[in-house]
Order: sequence, then structure tokens, then C-alpha cells
Amino acid sequence: RALMASAGSGMAAYASAVRWPYRVAVEGKSDLVRDWYFQSGMTVGTYSVPVYEGGDARWPALEAAQDEFFKLPWLRKITKAEQARQCKKDGVIGMDAHWQPLSPAPRNLDALTQAYQRGLRSFMLTYNRMDNIGVGCTERFDAGLSNYGLEVVKLCNELGMIVDTSHC
Repeated sequence: RALMASAGSGMAAYASAVRWPYRVAVEGKSDLVRDWYFQSGMTVGTYSVPVYEGGDARWPALEAAQDEFFKLPWLRKITKAEQARQCKKDGVIGMDAHWQPLSPAPRNLDALTQAYQRGLRSFMLTYNRMDNIGVGCTERFDAGLSNYGLEVVKLCNELGMIVDTSHC
């Protein structure tokens, strides 16, 4: 109960709960998250690299918190397919950077390029609702991508980034 009370509520509590197994692994208190990964048979998972602009301190803080987890010797950041294959050979779990924009991504292609430079390799265009990139899967009408959305897809293709359409 004390742990639950200290986490707070809403997204902060959710984020704390998601990071908890990694935190206790880094502290040397549990190997449970490692065991979960290896028992799953998975070679590559995902972590978040946000697409943002401006001075919102939440996003750099998220990235810094996640970077702590890469101190685990069995967890490795990857940005290329050959690195994923090497993870399999080395018996470690690779982590590929993905962003799922719960709020609309900025209308600034430089923000996407900067996220790519920080490791982003998979970008979800919309998250259920219509935003400045396009229409999400829960909207009543499918108008597809906006003109800006077409620019985003073009940039992703130029960068070699996966375009995730799962919520479009």
C-alpha cells in the first residue's frame, strides 16, 4: 500500500508502475523483469523516445529515467536490424525506440528529425483521434493523412524510420 500511495495517480502512477520492475533490477533487488523477457522468447522490445519541441521538462526526464535501465547488462539499445540479430547471438534483449503520440506530435519536422537523432526508429502517426498528421482509427470518417502527414511520412522514409499505422 505504501508503494501504491507514493506513486500518486493517473499517468504519473502508471509511469511509475511500468518502470518499477526495471528500477528494482538496476538496484540489484530482483531479476524478475529479465526473467519475463527471456521466458517470452522475445529478442527485441521497445522503449520511448518522444517527439516534442520546446521546454517541456517531462520528455527529457522520461528519456533520462529510461537510460538508467540500460545499465542492465542484458538490455541493449538498438537502431539497426543487424544489432537485433547480434542481440539474439549474444543472448541479450535489444530495445528499439518507438513513439506513440498520446497527444499530437508537434507540427515541426525538425522535432521528428531530432527524435531520430536521439534513437527513434518507429513512429506512430496518430493515436486514435484526428490530429495534425491524420485521422485515427476511432474517428467516424477516414480522411487519411493531412498534407503535413504526407510530409511526415516522406521524412520517415528518408530517415529510414518505421511508419506505424496501428492506430490510424
